[in-house]
Amino acid sequence: MSKKILAVILAMIIAVFTFASCKKEKEPDSFFVDEEGNTHAVIKGDDGQYIITDEEGNTSVVDDQNTIDQIEQNKENEEIESILNEIETDPDKIMEEADKNDSLQMTDDLVEEPLVTEPTVTGEAAAKARVQSYKTILSSGKFTIDAVVKEVGAETTEYPFTYIRSGNGAYIETAVPFDEGKVIKANMIIVDGVTYCEIPSLNAYMIVDDMSIEDLASGTFDGNEVGTYTYVESGTVTLNGKKYTCDVYTADKDTVKYYYDSNNKLVRIERINDKESVITEIKSITNTADTSKIKKPSGFDISKLAG
Repeated sequence: MSKKILAVILAMIIAVFTFASCKKEKEPDSFFVDEEGNTHAVIKGDDGQYIITDEEGNTSVVDDQNTIDQIEQNKENEEIESILNEIETDPDKIMEEADKNDSLQMTDDLVEEPLVTEPTVTGEAAAKARVQSYKTILSSGKFTIDAVVKEVGAETTEYPFTYIRSGNGAYIETAVPFDEGKVIKANMIIVDGVTYCEIPSLNAYMIVDDMSIEDLASGTFDGNEVGTYTYVESGTVTLNGKKYTCDVYTADKDTVKYYYDSNNKLVRIERINDKESVITEIKSITNTADTSKIKKPSGFDISKLAG
C-alpha cells in the first residue's frame, strides 16, 4: 500500500480516538505505577482531581504532575484499546474472502527461481507489447483492479486491495494492519475533487487535503510508469506446475518484475528493494467501474478534530 495512504488512515484513527476521548462524560477508572513498581487504582472525582486508593482502602489526592501525566496516558491507552477492540476485523476472515479467487497461490513469497530463456518471450519489444494492454486499461481512466498486496520486510503484512477508477473519481477499499493480529477496514474515496478517508465501522470520515488521484496506487499499480523503467531481461518460470512469463525492469533503486500467465494476462507485480518489497497479486483487471461506490461518505466528518 502507498505509505501516504497508510499515514492518512492512521491519522484518521488517531482523530477518532481524540473524538471518542472528548465525548466521554464519565471518566473511567485508571491506574498508575509508582517507583517501587506497585500498581495503584485511580478514579477521577467530581472536582476533576485524581484520587488514589491504596491496598488498605485509604484515599489520597494526586498532586504530582508526573503521576497525573502517567494516569492520563494510561487512560488514553485504555480508551484506544477499547475502540480498537470494537472496530477491529478478523484478519483471517478478510483473507479468506480475498483467497476465494486463489490469490497468492502462484507463491506467497518473492520468486527466487531463475528465468529460463525462451526466444518467443524475450526482448524489450515483446515485454512492452505484453504490458501494453495493462497500460491501456489504466490510461483509459475507467477500471477495477482486485488484488492482494503483501509487504515483505522487517514485518510482513498482507491485505486485500480493490481499486476502482472512473474519470477523476476513485475508490480504494482495503484493510489496514495496525497491530499484531488486528486490522481495520478503510476506504479512500475521491469525488468532485475532494479526497476522503473513511472507516465504515465507525461511520466516520476525514477530508484529506493533500492527496491526489495519482497518489492512490503509487508503488502498487504503476503500469503507466513502465516507460520510465530500464528494461533488464525476460524469461519464464514454472511455479506449482504452471509456466509464467516474467519481464524484469529497474526503477531507481528498485527491481520491478511483471508476471503473465499463458494468455499474457498480468497476474503479479513484484517491486523489490533492500528495505521492503511489495508483492501485488492481481486477481482481476477489468475496464468497468462501479460508480455507486464513488460518492461522499456518510457519517460524521471528523476533519476539524484532526486539525
